[in-house]
Amino acid sequence: MKTTCLIFLVCLLSFGKRALAQNADTLKKEWIQNDINLVKTLDSVGKNNPAALEDFFLQPNNTMKPDTLGFGWTMFSRSRGAGYIRFNANFYHYRGKIVSYQLYSQATTKKELKQQYRQMLASLLPIDSGGIYYYKYHVDELLKPVANYNNAPGEHISTRHLTLMSPTDGIMYGYGGGPTPTMLDNRRIFNDSKDKLSNSEIIALMYAINPATRLMAFEYYLKYRKRFNNHKAIEAWMQEVYKNKPFIETISGCFIVQERAEKLVNWYRTVKTENF
Repeated sequence: MKTTCLIFLVCLLSFGKRALAQNADTLKKEWIQNDINLVKTLDSVGKNNPAALEDFFLQPNNTMKPDTLGFGWTMFSRSRGAGYIRFNANFYHYRGKIVSYQLYSQATTKKELKQQYRQMLASLLPIDSGGIYYYKYHVDELLKPVANYNNAPGEHISTRHLTLMSPTDGIMYGYGGGPTPTMLDNRRIFNDSKDKLSNSEIIALMYAINPATRLMAFEYYLKYRKRFNNHKAIEAWMQEVYKNKPFIETISGCFIVQERAEKLVNWYRTVKTENF
């Protein structure tokens, strides 16, 4: 098991220190102006110009490699900050071409700036029910199966479960983790939906763009194999997926690691994820 980073502890410490510093310091006018300039720059680039927006987020470091989702799909995650706020963006590519992206931010916790920053961010991004400023570009293109899916009769997925196809809710496979164990969003969504899914819908999820969803569908199939009839075709596709994307990110405690997908699926099929 190869450790790639100490995510939760490092994030808690770094964000905690910055939050304390911001609360302790007086307002920094240059930070405010930097934030204003950043919002103006993003506005001038334009939300409907994904190539230019990605180029902006790639600077000054454009050497980082994308996450491979498998079957021609990749994902870039980038962020740009200025003073009291930071913008995050995820770009989704198919065979090197941008298909979709999502851009999001949160207002500063500085009481003196909340109203000003809410107005400033709202001029650029819509706000969701959780207080996150969010924009999604062509996300419907992520709700489709990978090209290998043959759309066989009876194998479909209902509209209410289509979000499981998309990588926007996270591409890490597992339960969750962190200093205070928290379930991964994609696991929670899958757990909430799986008992309402038909066999044909489970099969459709095996072809999701989201690699974690593909593995959770395999996991479900292996747990309830007797409920399915077309074992040969399903298991042939499982081997194709393992071959196409043999490793996937998972979390162990506070560590993000890369692990063999097939090994993880065979382990998670034996445990009750609902009890995490």
